[in-house]
Amino acid sequence: MTSLEKLHQMIFDADIDIVYADFNSNKKSMCFYEEGYKGIGVDKASTSDPTMEHVLLAEEMGHFETGALYHIGADANSAVQKSNRRKHELRAKSWAFFKIIPPENIQKIISGGYHTPQEIAEHCNVPVEFLCEAMAFYEKKGVQFKLR
Repeated sequence: MTSLEKLHQMIFDADIDIVYADFNSNKKSMCFYEEGYKGIGVDKASTSDPTMEHVLLAEEMGHFETGALYHIGADANSAVQKSNRRKHELRAKSWAFFKIIPPENIQKIISGGYHTPQEIAEHCNVPVEFLCEAMAFYEKKGVQFKLR
């Protein structure tokens, strides 16, 4: 079972619906929680690349798993709301990093002969940008990676 398939199963087991739709905005995904209903919305155009779908689903699942849920409303543009939103997004993304490409897996992949970000990202089924963000995040926490 691939990492993406495992993530789909995890979402299904958590009784969260995945809804693929055409978003008329720059948003690629979002999660919904209201009166017990949980769902993840993903822009259909973003799913043409399975690596992007993998990351989007992981980040949205991170919101549920970490409790980093926030309401987007009329006051969402205040300085406090923007700060809170950034904190929630970082918590969700951090969960996604650890869930789909934990640092020890990256180390194993490097030890296995993959040395460029492109090779590692392809092996992990994630976009290169996401891998680079994850590696920078881990390096801030003291993890060292030895790339060529």
